[in-house]
Amino acid sequence: MLHSINSFNLLVSDKISVERSLPDMRRPSCRNQTSSPLFLVSDLPDTSVIIVFHNEAWSTLLRTVHSIINRSPRELIKEIILVDDASERGLTRARLLGARAAEGRVLTFLDAHCECTKGWLEPLLYRIAQDRTRVVCPVIDIIHDETFAYIKTFELLWGAINWELHFRWYPIGHSAVAKHRGSTSEPFKTPIMAGGLFAIDREYFYDMGAYDEQLEVWGGENVEMSLRIWQCGGSLEIVPCSRVGHVFRRTSPYTFPGGRGVGGVLFQNLARVAEMPVTYAR
Repeated sequence: MLHSINSFNLLVSDKISVERSLPDMRRPSCRNQTSSPLFLVSDLPDTSVIIVFHNEAWSTLLRTVHSIINRSPRELIKEIILVDDASERGLTRARLLGARAAEGRVLTFLDAHCECTKGWLEPLLYRIAQDRTRVVCPVIDIIHDETFAYIKTFELLWGAINWELHFRWYPIGHSAVAKHRGSTSEPFKTPIMAGGLFAIDREYFYDMGAYDEQLEVWGGENVEMSLRIWQCGGSLEIVPCSRVGHVFRRTSPYTFPGGRGVGGVLFQNLARVAEMPVTYAR
């Protein structure tokens, strides 16, 4: 019964402290970076962290918030904005509400069932400080939906879409690794982002059009925004030195308007994305 509420083991989640410690999954080269002059806090922009939640378990939501507070330099967190989407407005519109209230120079969007690890924030903000048109994503590790064990994932994966516009992870390949001289800690470009966890300059977020408010509830917004970023003078990167855990659920616990399942809403949104113009105004 508890599993059916959130599509993860709520009993186990509730028994785990919101202040639990996590292993440092970063490579040694990444750990050295955060103590280098490159990541001086005074040189980095601050950020508003925006979290949308809908019927979320309190234990996972609170662990998300506590992990941000405990593993981020206080000077870099302008605010944490929680948007309770107790409606049918959907993810994109709820995120837009949070963005409109935000005051930080950078908007960092996270899902409500994440846990940030040590040194997760500085590498993201550093890349944006160098170029405000960069949209950057952490490596997304796995938090097991039954045991809540934190599981390290392979860093060198980028996001892409198949012919049905469904998001998939693919290895970046030897040529991309060679471009970075074999380093697995260097940021690399990704065609499409997963969409749940990313940081973007607040002004650039609006310059490139923000979210499409016509997308319903959930699904496809990551594809639409990724394509628009690339066509509006920006770029998408995955930053291996930034790692955030995410609870991946095998089924969706949510209900959708009109009795439609997740597939019906997703296909409707992807159809809208497919019909959009190929070129956006710059």
